Amino acid sequence: MSFIQLLLLNIHTVVLGIIIVSLYVIFSIVGLYIIRAFHLPQKFKLHNDVAGFIFATLGVIYAVILAFLVIVTWQNYDEAEKNVTREANYIASVYRDTRPLPTSFRNELKKDLINYVNTIINDEWQDHVQGREKSEGPAVPR
Repeated sequence: MSFIQLLLLNIHTVVLGIIIVSLYVIFSIVGLYIIRAFHLPQKFKLHNDVAGFIFATLGVIYAVILAFLVIVTWQNYDEAEKNVTREANYIASVYRDTRPLPTSFRNELKKDLINYVNTIINDEWQDHVQGREKSEGPAVPR
């Protein structure tokens, strides 16, 4: 597991956000003091007009990248939700289609389907929450 995954899984999101923002703010302030120690403030006044356009351009680029990130994340979430719904519908259809089968086989198949669903909910989803991926899924009912 990579360092980033360990951070994301072991540190609470709010705490990690505060740490990241604090580090960037501290880095910016230290950089500002270092630059101000070597250059006079009067020299910076000449470049204020250009700096405003540069910051505006960087802000627009950041907004566009952030918007694309949000859209892609939402699409991935939507696709995962569709996959879960589709699989649940398939399992429900198989469960309903067991009615005409012989009683012993029907009961065994229903039990296997219930075990399959419980394995997905209790094991697979919990592994994904913790950032682990199994190489093979739960055993599909016979």
